[in-house]
Amino acid sequence: MHSAYFCRDSTSEFLIDDAPEGKLKGYINKIDNKLRMKTFSKRHAPSKDFIKRWYQQFKDTGSVKNKKAPSRPRIPTEDVDRYRETFMRNTSTSTRSVCLQLGIPRTTVRRILHKRLKLQPYKVHLLHELKPNDKPKRFDFVVRILTPKSRSTTYLKNAIFSDEATFHVSGYVNHHNYRI
Repeated sequence: MHSAYFCRDSTSEFLIDDAPEGKLKGYINKIDNKLRMKTFSKRHAPSKDFIKRWYQQFKDTGSVKNKKAPSRPRIPTEDVDRYRETFMRNTSTSTRSVCLQLGIPRTTVRRILHKRLKLQPYKVHLLHELKPNDKPKRFDFVVRILTPKSRSTTYLKNAIFSDEATFHVSGYVNHHNYRI
């Protein structure tokens, strides 16, 4: 079934597909003028060039819908699998070393890790091991601190509160800043 588009003006009525080229262009100008005056205010009216481009697009494609905009090329799944293998061989590999090794931009490596492989950067947290007898000791300490007798001003003056860093005279690594 062929869809028909009818055009009407004050003097004639015709199908767009059957209209001669000159008559159709004249009709487009009439539509342009009428739309400018009736439908749109003078400031927001579409230009003649816009109407001509719209007509040309309709003539070429049969539709006035915009074409799909070009987008970035997708990374093939074979390449993503290759990057996954590279990271699974050594999980502490940096994105810089991988981008140098594979010859791709660092942002591409990050994008693949985050969006395609669902991996996130993380920070190593070093914690001491809790022994089975640590839990009662910790509970006793909390009870002792929360009792009114032990809440004296001298106790808090003698307590040292520090950040998550480890301080050593020998210059041992500060684990607070230890990151992968």
